[in-house]
Amino acid sequence: MGRNPDMSRIRHLCHAAAFVAVVAVAGGCAVFGGGGGDEPGDPGPAVQAVQVPEPEPADTTIEPRLGSMEERLRAGDYGTVLATYAADSTLHTNEDATYRAGVAAAMSGHPGHDPRRASNLFERLLREHPNTSRRLEIELYLDLLSQNRDLRSTIGRLDRELKQLKAIDLGQAPEDGRP
Repeated sequence: MGRNPDMSRIRHLCHAAAFVAVVAVAGGCAVFGGGGGDEPGDPGPAVQAVQVPEPEPADTTIEPRLGSMEERLRAGDYGTVLATYAADSTLHTNEDATYRAGVAAAMSGHPGHDPRRASNLFERLLREHPNTSRRLEIELYLDLLSQNRDLRSTIGRLDRELKQLKAIDLGQAPEDGRP
């Protein structure tokens, strides 16, 4: 599994906060307890240069694509999420990427809407990552997708029955050949 993007952001924020605090104290900022000099801009006595460690380089293999997929998902660009997932087979074993692709496929109103694909992705995700923290969400999606499938089936059946009743009202033989 790839690195956790939230932990990477937290690590970078900690580095930035430490840098700001060190600069403020060393620079004589009264808010942060620095001594300060007598003149504005005078850092005060014995200011030494502080070396702040460079942040770790980010894992550039999966993390940027996951961030991009998340951004596209939030923006409602479901087709791009699905295309990114389909184009890169290394994402198929990644829990976050598979979840995002499943959500994108489940969302209606775009050409990539595919409830069957969404169900397959979610079911595979539960098989491959049974302890996922998203289990409840995934099970809800699967339930809604199942209900949607059942409702579409019922709508199709009722539509056929309505056509047969209209044919009977017009004195025509029903389409299925029954009188």
